[in-house]
Amino acid sequence: MRTVAAGEMPAPSLPRPLRPYATVLRTPGALAFSATGLVARLPMSMFGLAIVLAVSGSGGTYTRAGLAAGVATLAHAVGSPLQARVAD
Repeated sequence: MRTVAAGEMPAPSLPRPLRPYATVLRTPGALAFSATGLVARLPMSMFGLAIVLAVSGSGGTYTRAGLAAGVATLAHAVGSPLQARVAD
């Protein structure tokens, strides 16, 4: 067991499954890079929820909202490779 010097805070013990992530995030620049990636991908993950909330909030049923979200997801799946080709 390691002794802690006066005024030094002991490092919190992480659960075993989280230790590899902590090791990677200690790499210089890794935390900023990962946080930026998380923020950049947030709109993609909220797309389906936003459609469901918009359709159901405007008086539609959850069935219609789910169908709209499904159609939008399929359109995104078909259109993304085409958009990537144009961007490259």
